Amino acid sequence: MKNLHERIRQITENNCNISAVKLDLNKIISWSEIEEYFISEYSDAIYLDSQEKEVSKTNQYSIIGFNTIETVYTKYNEDCSYISCREDEKKTSEQIDDALEYISDSIKIIKQQFSADLSGSLPFYSGFIGMISYDYQCHLPKNKISLPNVKNRIGLPVLMFRFCLNSIIRDHKDNCIYLTGFNCTALSEKLISVLKDFIQKKKTKNITQKKTKELSAKSTFKSDVTYEQYIADLNEVHNAIFKGDVYQINYTARFSTDYLKSPIDLFKKLKKINPSPFASFFKCDNFHVVSSSPELFIKVQDKTIQTRPIKGTIKKTDDEKLNEKLVNKLKNSKKDRSELLMIVDLERNDFGKICKAGSVKVTSLFEIEEYPTLYHLVSNIEGKLDYFVTVADVLKATFPGGSITGAPKLSAMNHIRKLEHSPRELYTGSIGYIDISENMQFNIAIRTVVVSDSKAYISAGGGIVWDSDPDSEYSESLLKARVFKDVLCS
Repeated sequence: MKNLHERIRQITENNCNISAVKLDLNKIISWSEIEEYFISEYSDAIYLDSQEKEVSKTNQYSIIGFNTIETVYTKYNEDCSYISCREDEKKTSEQIDDALEYISDSIKIIKQQFSADLSGSLPFYSGFIGMISYDYQCHLPKNKISLPNVKNRIGLPVLMFRFCLNSIIRDHKDNCIYLTGFNCTALSEKLISVLKDFIQKKKTKNITQKKTKELSAKSTFKSDVTYEQYIADLNEVHNAIFKGDVYQINYTARFSTDYLKSPIDLFKKLKKINPSPFASFFKCDNFHVVSSSPELFIKVQDKTIQTRPIKGTIKKTDDEKLNEKLVNKLKNSKKDRSELLMIVDLERNDFGKICKAGSVKVTSLFEIEEYPTLYHLVSNIEGKLDYFVTVADVLKATFPGGSITGAPKLSAMNHIRKLEHSPRELYTGSIGYIDISENMQFNIAIRTVVVSDSKAYISAGGGIVWDSDPDSEYSESLLKARVFKDVLCS
């Protein structure tokens, strides 16, 4: 099998400039139609969408990666990883030792081999886009945690990344659309022509998405844990805290339902009712992922690393005065502030392993973020990466995010493995990109639906500390899952 940079040269016919081209598409096609084209016509496309109405630094760009030439993946319960691609019209694969090290090394080689104009402000040009399952932490030597039981597994890989030669990016702030990656000048002309044809066909032939089989009745939304089991498990968490094993454990339950509708329609519905800054959509051979995540795991931009953990949730109502009281209640909640402070300390510790001494700072603490149905309590931590730190070093030092494990992280993860009734798989893992510039961004894969074999899966939970009330925690987990229940079972 050829090396990645050799395949790039072959596919691009040695025309290997990496750049960005601004596309004048606003009068031709809407962004929603571009979304529809790529996620319906490109089986390899991965969409990282920032959906909120008010544009900020956290949601300025939406990215659609396409033209995949290689997939890197790690299977459940295997020590090695694999590269998969097509060569000479045949699908081939090759075994590798460490997926993250391979990705990190490939990025460095591509930077050295090819001419790249990365001087602009765009977050992604070309590189790897994909997912890391929560269960990947069992593959990290630092953790020494065995994989969860195979019972109730959906069957996702524990890691999957696609190398995308190109991407379409929308700058929501400036309302501009860019084509980035290899051979952009030549590709832009073809792409504009294809998009014009797509719109024309929609107009003249009234093309719609294929109808899918509908459920004959409302389906049941099932949890993998009963109320009684939930309370018993939280008592076990309290025992672990009392013994001094942990200070906090993030305990979650999985919900499932029959689902025979289109995952693309599900993505569109969630985008309308629950717009999120770190949403995503992609499909693989036997599953689809639809994420409405509000939480940033890590962002690396020009060697500055950032994380923004969430702890504390309260419902939002239609009454503005009541909402003011609810926000004040959340902001002054001793329990939620205590949870978040523990995670802030944990994240600072993780950053300290890879950042320059003295550079790690908490830039905001106990901040309120508003979403369509909820309010969250968040903080922000930043640091400056050491010069020698690689992409693989960053992910191995920080994954998984502390906000979805508890503290201390390793002890909390061991208790999670024993207590929870289904493996988390992608839930509380991460979805995001690694650009050839070595910039990267990943979400925490919460509020994330996996559709597989005519079923939809969604998990929800929260951080449990000593003064957590089991009934309140149970209600909060149901609140977080409610928006998905309403969409999936309607």
